[in-house]
Amino acid sequence: AAGMDDNAETAKKPDSYYHYYLRGVLVHTGTADSGHYYSLAKGNLDPHYRSHERGDDSSDLPEDSAWFCFNDSTVTPFDPTT
Repeated sequence: AAGMDDNAETAKKPDSYYHYYLRGVLVHTGTADSGHYYSLAKGNLDPHYRSHERGDDSSDLPEDSAWFCFNDSTVTPFDPTT
C-alpha cells in the first residue's frame, strides 16, 4: 500500500532491536509418531534480577545464570558446553 513505509510500526529498526538472548529450548526425541519432550531453560540465581525493569539492553546478563533440564518431574542442572 502507498505510504506504508512511512508507518512507524513497519519502519526498519536498527539491527540491535532484533538481538535476542536465548532463554529456553524445547527438545523432542523420537519420531513424528511418538517420542518424548523435555526442555532446557536458563534460570537466574538472583530472583531480584529483571532485565526488562532495568531498562537496559541486557548485554550484561549475570554470569551466574544457570541452565536447567526439565524432564517430566525431574529438574537437574544442565551444562550447555557438553
